[in-house]
Amino acid sequence: MANKIPFQPPPYSFRHRLNCAFKGIKLAIAEGRHLRFHLLAFILVIFAALILNVSQAEWLALILVSGLVICLELVNSSVEKTMDTLHPQFDKDIGKAKDILAGAVLIAAIIALMVGGLVFIPPIFQMFIA
Repeated sequence: MANKIPFQPPPYSFRHRLNCAFKGIKLAIAEGRHLRFHLLAFILVIFAALILNVSQAEWLALILVSGLVICLELVNSSVEKTMDTLHPQFDKDIGKAKDILAGAVLIAAIIALMVGGLVFIPPIFQMFIA
């Protein structure tokens, strides 16, 4: 039996890997309407947080839950594209896996809405009461 040399990827530079990451994000934005929706929602959250002058802790919560939703959407898009490429015809188990990941995105989005409500509703009520 011959000695097998383990695969070693070429030593890509940090800059090269960063370029690949940005290329992936641009591709996901161009092809993913759900990602574009989440990014738009995040931009609206940023504007609302600036207008309502939320606390540093509230900023942290908003950024974390928004980042979670966006990251999960990127993972969901990547898995869907990979599965559709590797197995173009319908497969019941692949469909289940894609549905489960879509469910993870939905749960994260619901949690983000709850956090947004906890952060934004009290100051909005204060604006109308005062």
